[in-house]
Amino acid sequence: MVTPIGKCTPENTYDGNLDKNEDDDDDDDEISLSSDEELNKSSNDVDRKHHLQSFWFRAQKHLAGRVMRNDHSVKSIIGNSAYKSLKALYALMKLYIKPEADVKRLYKCLLKTIGKIGVIKQYRNLTDEDYTNIREIHDKSLTIALTLISFAQTDYTYNYKFLKEQLDSCKDSVCQAVTPHLSQKSIERIKHLFNVLGSKEFLDAVYDQSAEEARKVLLRNLVDSLNLLIGRRK
Repeated sequence: MVTPIGKCTPENTYDGNLDKNEDDDDDDDEISLSSDEELNKSSNDVDRKHHLQSFWFRAQKHLAGRVMRNDHSVKSIIGNSAYKSLKALYALMKLYIKPEADVKRLYKCLLKTIGKIGVIKQYRNLTDEDYTNIREIHDKSLTIALTLISFAQTDYTYNYKFLKEQLDSCKDSVCQAVTPHLSQKSIERIKHLFNVLGSKEFLDAVYDQSAEEARKVLLRNLVDSLNLLIGRRK
């Protein structure tokens, strides 16, 4: 079993602990009251507009972090197909990553990351580099999904190194995209999430050919939901 808490790869200096009270400790989601003071002190319309946009962005990140906790809200925001894919992944995480309480925190981190990337995508002050990073995340996520499907549908094709390289590349793109917009603490959480899901222990267990049928069903559920999601986005 994969035990995520307290185990981090050398590339991730985060201590491995997704805060026990994580939902109440999102420092990147703080809506600073000083924003109002700064707004009143602004000497021109450009400054005022900038402060308003900055406040809007922080408020939206805060809201995304709160809304993405609730299953019904998540489903309504990302759509039924994407929601089913996430729940199928969650079922595999609960089976192969212990303890379950830590899996729940990892899953919450995943949902909130998706929500915050959605907010970043809507932010009006994005640079060309930001848009490039967002497109890369989309393309790399699609490639990972297709790889997961291929490995599951064709026996004995699973290649951990190949899949790990794809996950690491996607992790780098996600971190690069969110670095200007989220706190270092949130970025380390994202790295930790990718490191756990990309661990050899977890992926080897998911693709174990000798696993009992009840376990293989969970992987097929993920494949079916990913196929449906990809088909609807073409």
